[in-house]
Amino acid sequence: GGHGSSGCACGDIGDESCQWLYDVVDLGSSVSLNTQSGHGIEAALRPHCEMGDPSRTLISSDDDQVLLLIEFSELVNLKSISMTGRGDTRVKEIKAYSNLNQRPISDFEEAERASPHAVWQVAADSADETIDLEIPGSSSRHFQQIKSLTLFVTSSHGADLTCIGWLGLKGARTHMKLKGVLENTDYELRPTNELSIRGLEKAHQSTGF
Repeated sequence: GGHGSSGCACGDIGDESCQWLYDVVDLGSSVSLNTQSGHGIEAALRPHCEMGDPSRTLISSDDDQVLLLIEFSELVNLKSISMTGRGDTRVKEIKAYSNLNQRPISDFEEAERASPHAVWQVAADSADETIDLEIPGSSSRHFQQIKSLTLFVTSSHGADLTCIGWLGLKGARTHMKLKGVLENTDYELRPTNELSIRGLEKAHQSTGF
């Protein structure tokens, strides 16, 4: 809880097996690729209590594809992904890759080659602005005790750009802090600046610089 001046407790909504996970997202280590300046992951990945804020939106840059690299401050069991979108700029297809004992997928080429652990197709004619994507039962084992998550938006519903008004993640906290895990070298983390550099390389390639 404690979001904003209201001191809300939206992180405590639901039982311990399925709560909003914003409080354990490491935004400082999370990155979005192919998004406009000021309209990256930090604009969309917000507490549930700020879901209705119209002034903050993730917007893609060169085309409608977006790669979101999300890090957690503790291991989590992911249950669902929620987002908002409208019209032809809303997400059409999204792929999810969990990162268990492997390093995070960190660029578009790698995401295209890799086999996703879950894929969703979002209907164009949905009247509901909010999209709720449940982790399929057949894929649930891939999203248990994860330290990071890659989301690959492959397309919008026909627009040149993709817009995500709000993004939320729901699941269960394990309260297993990553500091102890890293001491045992179970995981390999890439520095954020390397991810940013690789994102810039894609942008330069697409613009011809």
